[in-house]
Amino acid sequence: MKRMLIVLVALTLATVAVAGQNPNVRLYIDFDPPNYVHELTAPDVGDTIRLYVVADSLGSAPGDGLWGAAFRVTRNFGGTYLGVVNLLDPATAPIGDPESVDGIALASGGNCVEGSVVPIAELTYLYDETLGTISLLPHSSDGAVTADCNNDLDTWSLHSGGAIVRHLITGVTDVGNDQGRTVRLEWIRSRYDAAGQPVTITGYGVYRRQDEYKREGAPPVDTSYTMDDAGARARLSGWDYILTVPARGDSTYQCVAPTLCDSTEQSGICWSVFMVSAMTESPLVYYDSSPDSGYSVDNLEPAAPAPLRGDFDPGPNHISLSWPRS
Repeated sequence: MKRMLIVLVALTLATVAVAGQNPNVRLYIDFDPPNYVHELTAPDVGDTIRLYVVADSLGSAPGDGLWGAAFRVTRNFGGTYLGVVNLLDPATAPIGDPESVDGIALASGGNCVEGSVVPIAELTYLYDETLGTISLLPHSSDGAVTADCNNDLDTWSLHSGGAIVRHLITGVTDVGNDQGRTVRLEWIRSRYDAAGQPVTITGYGVYRRQDEYKREGAPPVDTSYTMDDAGARARLSGWDYILTVPARGDSTYQCVAPTLCDSTEQSGICWSVFMVSAMTESPLVYYDSSPDSGYSVDNLEPAAPAPLRGDFDPGPNHISLSWPRS
């Protein structure tokens, strides 16, 4: 209890020189920790949104974990703030309000929380229909501060905020007048694909789910993500990379992408599922769209066989027909 009080006092009353064990600590918004999901496709009005403030780039030596942190949040997406949970110790109430001018201070009332990626707070909102962003700012009194397991203070830097966005993909349509296996993808730009943004969008990666000739009415493929040995979510497991479209600040983008198969009257609709990822200068910061699907059709009738040749055989009294492969 004494150590917890020391941290609380340090975070809420004093600003001291940076001398901790986590000089590179970063804070960011994650909708699905620890997976660096910084954008959320707009939910339905009245849905509950949960987002997380996460710390990473912590050291692995003893004493490098977290006892506490201080910050405040600013947002312009619509919704009612419902509350915050101190994930360093859910039994210990935070000091302050994350959306207030002063901000919030969190502390662990038990053991020091260790790990390279540590969720420190869960914020809950009741969403309305307004899109927008949320970001982190220094605490008004303490600044951008975290406390390590020795109660020494470090200054955190902002890795990424978060955003509530529209569905990125707006169309997956068949390319006409071809022999199939292609669709045209269209999507709106990321809100960060513009001048004066905190991150730079470098391009849009297009991915296709590796379903095997899925037909209309077939059961969905298990697209749950898996954890790799390092504990990070393998978010692209089951997705094939197709191409990258360079970013240039346009309001919309499009490309032609291959499908897995064609739809026919005999076999029905054969869906191909795509995802677009807005990529940044850092490979660990990206903004994935929700998946969307479409199908391709072979629009061209086959050419008439030519030349067609007939040979009469008077013995069996029949004609043999032959033609080259179309």
